[in-house]
Amino acid sequence: MRVVDEYVALRVLFGDWPDEIPHDVLGLTYTRHWRLLSTMANPTGGRISRALAALGSQDRELIRRPHPDLLEVLDPRATSLLAADLLETIGPTSVLIAETLAAAIRFQSDLYFGDPQNAVGPIREHARVFGLNIVVLAG
Repeated sequence: MRVVDEYVALRVLFGDWPDEIPHDVLGLTYTRHWRLLSTMANPTGGRISRALAALGSQDRELIRRPHPDLLEVLDPRATSLLAADLLETIGPTSVLIAETLAAAIRFQSDLYFGDPQNAVGPIREHARVFGLNIVVLAG
């Protein structure tokens, strides 16, 4: 299992497997999947909104219910306790960050980000604390 952000998930769902990721099932946290679903329902004008706006209903269904052999939307119950426990070390943070870190720890995965902005700030600092490697993929 390789833990990815929503930008990598979109690439892979539409047939663009990044060279930097070994072939394996990809894991997308619930909160990152929610970002995609909520943006489809209520576009905000951002980068994800623009990418999703061009999709037809069949493509939207790929995002809503990705094939589990390709991209698994991770059940948050499997990592919520670990995510909460991480807060004792890193202090307060968002559910998105805590859940992403916990998934990487649980699956012993690097973190693969398709958007460099997702890989900076608190998540980079916290990943370093836990010895997690962040891989930012080329466009």
